[in-house]
Amino acid sequence: MTQDHNADAAPQRQAAMFIDYENLYTILQSQSERSRSTSEYAEEIFEEVRRYLEEGDDTPTIFGRAYAPFDTLLDEEDAQVPSALHRRGIEPVHVPTGMQNNTAEVRLTVDLTHFLAQRSDVQTMVIVTGNRPYLPLVRWIREQGHRPLVAAVNPPQTADTPAFVEDSKYLDARNLLSEESREDLLANAPTSGAAYTRAQTPENPPPQQYQTLNNPDARRAIEITEEHFGQYDEVYLTPLLRKLSDLMGEDKDPKSLVSELEAAGAARLEK
Repeated sequence: MTQDHNADAAPQRQAAMFIDYENLYTILQSQSERSRSTSEYAEEIFEEVRRYLEEGDDTPTIFGRAYAPFDTLLDEEDAQVPSALHRRGIEPVHVPTGMQNNTAEVRLTVDLTHFLAQRSDVQTMVIVTGNRPYLPLVRWIREQGHRPLVAAVNPPQTADTPAFVEDSKYLDARNLLSEESREDLLANAPTSGAAYTRAQTPENPPPQQYQTLNNPDARRAIEITEEHFGQYDEVYLTPLLRKLSDLMGEDKDPKSLVSELEAAGAARLEK
C-alpha cells in the first residue's frame, strides 16, 4: 500500500496582489522629480513586493489585478501600461471615471472580498496603493483569518494618526526600492497624517528627523533585536525576521515592523 507523503504536508503559502493603480500612479506622479516614467516606478514596486514575499516569506504571488481608468489616467509615455501589466501576470481592470471619484477603490474592495470567498487557500492578501489606507478592508481580511498586507508609497503616519491594531499590516513600499528611487520619493513625501490623506506636498518640507515609536509591537521588536543581536554592529535581515516571527507570533508581520523602525530612524536597511 502506497502513502501520499504530501497529504500531511503544510499547504504552500500563496499571495494575491490587488493594485489600486489609479491612486498609486497619481501619488508617484506627484512626488517624483526624476525623468523616469511613473509606470517604471510602479513596476519596480510590484517586482520588489513580489520578491519581498517570495524570498523573505516563502510566499509566491499567484494572482494579480490592477484597477484604474486606464483610458484617461496615463500620459503618452505610459500608454503601454496595460500590455506591460499583462506581461507581468497582472490583469488590468478598467474602471470608468464617470461613476464616482473612488471607483477603483470600490471595485478593488468588491473583487478582493469575492476572491477571498472563492479562494480560501490563498492566505495573504496584498494591496498596493499610493496613500489610500483601506483600513476597513484590512480589518475584514484579518477577521476572516487571512493575512493582510498594504504596501503603500505613503503609509499612514502612526505618530499623527490614532493607533489601530492593523498598524503593523502596513509596509512602506519606498523601503523596498533602490536608494535612488527611495530618496526621490521621500524628498517630496507628506510629513503628517493629514498630508497623507490629502496627498499634498508641503512647500518647505523639514529635514527628516527621528520619530517616537508609539506602536508597542515596534518597541518589542527593538527589545528582541537588542537581546538577541545587540552584540553585532550589523544584523542580516533574514535571521532577524525569523527571530521576530518566532517570538512575536504569526499574527505580527516582522517585515512591516522593521519597515516602521526604519521610517522612525531606529534602524537602517542597506541594499
